[in-house]
Amino acid sequence: MDYPTEERRVSMLLANDPINTVHFGTSQDREDKLLAAYVPIYLGTTGLRLFMVLNENLPALESVRSMDDLRKFSMGQGLGWPDTKILIENGFSVSDGRYNTLHKMLDAKRFDLYPRAFWQILGEWRWMKEQAPNIKVSPEIGLYYSQPIYFFFAPGEPELRDAIQTGLERVYSNGLMFELLKNHPETAPSFHLIDLRKLRVILGTNKNLPEKSKEVLKTYGLFD
Repeated sequence: MDYPTEERRVSMLLANDPINTVHFGTSQDREDKLLAAYVPIYLGTTGLRLFMVLNENLPALESVRSMDDLRKFSMGQGLGWPDTKILIENGFSVSDGRYNTLHKMLDAKRFDLYPRAFWQILGEWRWMKEQAPNIKVSPEIGLYYSQPIYFFFAPGEPELRDAIQTGLERVYSNGLMFELLKNHPETAPSFHLIDLRKLRVILGTNKNLPEKSKEVLKTYGLFD
């Protein structure tokens, strides 16, 4: 069975069946309908998007100097991801598909770029390239917009949300959250191998970021 799309997981949470907790990117609709633990679990680094790209398109991508230059490339995103709306509102053409097929769609030239979060892109690329051998990661160009990922809970689970919120606040305060990001196998490659000093970042916007999340990122975000 395919892993449920994000839209399907929202429906499952609202029904509190068969799950009561998920983590994914925020939106006003999700914060209105669900209970969020307001500590971004990747410290706001989700909004820094780097790109998987076909090797043949890498020189063109690395010549980008402006948002208008970047808009010449089409993007691929997962079904129901909030980033799809954000990218469209920033003027990009976006194709969607299931997560486990997107790297193959890129390899098949269904779109030009597959944006992934800073924290995840190298960890994912290491296994995706086995199935899509022509894709590369550009270490020179990125796109940034504010977009945290939270743990979300079913509306009937306020005590569970409060317990997780308290725990996240503690591991943030004592530095363990940042240490985990630097050392976990899924996130360590990006934190150790991507040189942010050499990254040319194009600034986008997330006009629909909830006000609560704007305040949260001022406290917890590494880049905001």
